[in-house]
Amino acid sequence: MTKRARTEGASAASAASLSPSLFLKVLDEAGSAVADYICAADLYALRLTSRVATQQLTDNYLVQRINRCITDQQIGGVLTFDASYQPGDGEATPRMAYLLQLLCVLEDGGQWAGWVGPMRIARHGRVVESLPITVRPADVRRVGSKAVFDGRADSLKQYSLFGHLLGQDEAMALRQIDGVEQLGDTVVTVYTQQTLSATHEFAVNNEMDYMSFRHLVVKRFPSHERSMCHRMINGASAQARWQRAVDLLTQAAIPWGRQTRTVDNGRRSGSIYLCGGGQHDTFAALMYIDNFYYVATIDLYTTETPQPDQEGPFRFPQTLQLARQLLGKDDEETLFGDLTIEFLRFGQFHSLLHLEAKLVEEAVIRYNARRNSSKH
Repeated sequence: MTKRARTEGASAASAASLSPSLFLKVLDEAGSAVADYICAADLYALRLTSRVATQQLTDNYLVQRINRCITDQQIGGVLTFDASYQPGDGEATPRMAYLLQLLCVLEDGGQWAGWVGPMRIARHGRVVESLPITVRPADVRRVGSKAVFDGRADSLKQYSLFGHLLGQDEAMALRQIDGVEQLGDTVVTVYTQQTLSATHEFAVNNEMDYMSFRHLVVKRFPSHERSMCHRMINGASAQARWQRAVDLLTQAAIPWGRQTRTVDNGRRSGSIYLCGGGQHDTFAALMYIDNFYYVATIDLYTTETPQPDQEGPFRFPQTLQLARQLLGKDDEETLFGDLTIEFLRFGQFHSLLHLEAKLVEEAVIRYNARRNSSKH
């Protein structure tokens, strides 16, 4: 106990000896090298209280630090800022205020790299015209107060900086109204590792559940994909094929895609992106699976530009080649039979909808019968 007391006392004395005036002297002599160890909020406080700090911590220093942060977070391909910004043309935010506030958001927002894939998918789907997105003073102000920012999960902190720039009419914007988060007109409840029970089952909830906020955002992207293939699998007559489709929605990982999953009580649906999130991807392709009781529908969508001299899936040769390569012979045959057959043609649309409705009705009847019999 005595040794600990002496150690703590010595530490306290050492900390006390590092007075603000001494720190500023070190800052004056060492320059911005010392400032690199100070958080963005403290940089702002130092600039307000010290002439030395004002001289050392210039706008050029902040620009360099923001660029370094963007590089370290590996988001340079999807997000940038206006390094040459000056007040004017209706924007009155001081240059230093813009740079300091942006630095605070970037450094205190957690790990940003998880947005790289979704933002690339957004570009392929024309949700954004081009990448990287440039965030300006007005966008930084959209983040809100420090209390709002600090109270959000990291993914929401990050999205609050650029989400309103996606889509049109702010349909993808994040807002907090009376403490309630809203993505567009959808109320968002966020569970963290501390608030989500380890035994929580997404399938038993009465409301839509998403594996993460980023998945919710991707699901809300306006759809600009073209349908390439459509399949319907009746579990009563094709048990193995139906089970494979269901497995792709429920298993933890799949071998040939990046999965997003949504759940709505008795209905389970999900999107498996075959491409679109990679740095060199020129289009996005996804397989959408929807299972309602014992009827599964599978659709293959793509943003690839169709070839005018081809028909059916052959209009999308790159998607066709990629899907066959990733799925392999077994999954292609199990899920699609043959990817070169479109199956859903304009003249068959209404009859196919009627058939699907009939099969779903029969599946629901069988499901209810089994549930009632299990009660007796």
